Amino acid sequence: MSQGFDPFEKKKFEPKRKAKGKSSAKNVEKRKKMVASGEQREIIRQSIEEKVKSREEREAKEKLAPCETTTLDRFKK
Repeated sequence: MSQGFDPFEKKKFEPKRKAKGKSSAKNVEKRKKMVASGEQREIIRQSIEEKVKSREEREAKEKLAPCETTTLDRFKK
């Protein structure tokens, strides 16, 4: 852990209070949940992209590799 100020550190989301009108605690909690779910979606989206990239790389390697099996190998026991 670094000591001192870290400009890249992600701060916890704190919704702003309304300046005028009614302030509903329920709406504040709702906004907190929306932000949290958005962050979770981003994490899931990144993991899916990584899986797709690895799958594409693996399939590309399989296509480049010469086929060592023959038709007669299917009938061997």
